[in-house]
Amino acid sequence: MALTLIDPVNNRFKLDRSAVDRRLVIGHLRSVLHSFANKPEYSRFYIGITGDLEERLAQHQRTRPEFKLMIPIYEEPGHYLNDSFDRLEREVIAAFRGGIRHPDSGQMLLHCDNGAAGAAPKCYLYILVG
Repeated sequence: MALTLIDPVNNRFKLDRSAVDRRLVIGHLRSVLHSFANKPEYSRFYIGITGDLEERLAQHQRTRPEFKLMIPIYEEPGHYLNDSFDRLEREVIAAFRGGIRHPDSGQMLLHCDNGAAGAAPKCYLYILVG
């Protein structure tokens, strides 16, 4: 059976409301994982985040054929993205884009290899089960 994406809209495993408290999301994920743990056809899971479910599904179909389902668990609302971990990544890259220089000589000690933008925001928490 090929890895299949559970419909993100009509998905009984997806948290159906915006969660201000990330502990709510983790508690919901724990419940979903327990429901799969009680089914003998499933023996493993993988947790990930992405900004594009279809693209990530295609990648996992090539690299993780042992999994059966890709299940969106939580979609972070767009207005939360300014406070997301990806936003932190962009700010840190901007702060250190010039590298690390010796404080006295100005000699470059470490170059920053990141692109200026950082990763695109990832708003979907998902699991793979197999």
